[in-house]
Amino acid sequence: MGEDCEYNNPEVNFVPVIMRAIMLMGLLAFVSACTTDASTYEVIRLLKERFQDPPELPVTRQDINEYPYAIVSARFGRAMPAVLILVADEPRGQQWMATDNISIVTRAGRLVRTVGFNIDMLDTYVPEDIDPLADDPQLLTDIVRYQRIVMADGQPPYLYFLDCKMTPKGPEVITIIEIDFQVMRLEEKCDTKGWDFKNTYWVDPFDGFVWQSIEHFADGMQALKISVLKPAG
Repeated sequence: MGEDCEYNNPEVNFVPVIMRAIMLMGLLAFVSACTTDASTYEVIRLLKERFQDPPELPVTRQDINEYPYAIVSARFGRAMPAVLILVADEPRGQQWMATDNISIVTRAGRLVRTVGFNIDMLDTYVPEDIDPLADDPQLLTDIVRYQRIVMADGQPPYLYFLDCKMTPKGPEVITIIEIDFQVMRLEEKCDTKGWDFKNTYWVDPFDGFVWQSIEHFADGMQALKISVLKPAG
């Protein structure tokens, strides 16, 4: 793992970082893989009763069209992809859950939280709300540089202060379950002491919607490939 919560950069206000992470942890505590509270499992059981279990891969486009809820697929490393259903759609993020209680949260197409992995990401954000992925990413023509903050599991939780850059790579065609999508590919490279990675996002050229991404969420963990099979709404 990388460095813990020690940080001396005066450009980042440390207190809001901690408070924001704690707020998100509280809002999503009902699916935390770290708790053994019986009420947590009761909530998960009720969620499963409310939302019928998502289909298992492989699925066809007809299966997806007939399924009543928004769904994504998520593939961890070389494992078989899993299907996750949307269980919460709020401004703070969209929460997706699999039948094995694996859960992820995305915001503006970016993975911001994971639950159920060996090491989980508790929160991530770009200070001062200058995330290029959340601000018409399809219009990017030049490299954008910014900082990202990631909080991951640990005692205490680990904080990573990353120097990142987003680079537009031009148009591509990707296929998601029988449909070809004309998209723009963006590459995000981030690094800090002891941890560096490259994420890739495929965004709609008209509205910037992220149809697919490959994202790293914790030091020492493989990337997660997320594909939107049926968007919300």
